[in-house]
Amino acid sequence: MERQDTVYRRYPLSNTSLPGRYARAIATYLHGDLNNALTQIDGLIQVQPNNAYFYELRVRRCSRAAAQRRDRAAAQGACAVE
Repeated sequence: MERQDTVYRRYPLSNTSLPGRYARAIATYLHGDLNNALTQIDGLIQVQPNNAYFYELRVRRCSRAAAQRRDRAAAQGACAVE
C-alpha cells in the first residue's frame, strides 16, 4: 500500500482522469477518511455506473464505517456506569 501523500503526488487533484480519481479514492478510504472516500467513490459511480469495482469499494467503505460504529457503541457500553 502506498502512503497517501505518495498517491497524491503521483495523482494530484489536478489529475481528473478516472485512474487518478480511483487511486485517490482508494488512498482516502485506506487511510481512514471514510466520509471523504464515500464522496469520491460516489463521484466515480456517477461517471461509470456499471463499474463493479467502484461498487465493491463502496461496500467495503460502508462495511468499515459500520464496524467502526459498532466498536464505538461497544466501547461506550463497556464504560457505562450503572
